[in-house]
Amino acid sequence: MCGDAAGRANFLAEYALARAGTYPLAQAYVASTFAKYGRMDDAERVMKAALAAAPNDHRILRRAAKLDVRQNRKADAIAKI
Repeated sequence: MCGDAAGRANFLAEYALARAGTYPLAQAYVASTFAKYGRMDDAERVMKAALAAAPNDHRILRRAAKLDVRQNRKADAIAKI
């Protein structure tokens, strides 16, 4: 397995994503992990799926807003909260 913290986090995120299936909150957590470790394209893709599956879940909206802030999209973040 991977030796460094980032490698382990990425491994666990991929593992969780493979099992997240139809659980939007799990997808949002995976997206947050991807973003934390610089995998922004993957984070955006996974968060988009989570939002599509649960557009009114405040837990997912909060994580999506945090992702927007990381991407310098303040207006989008504010609209979600």
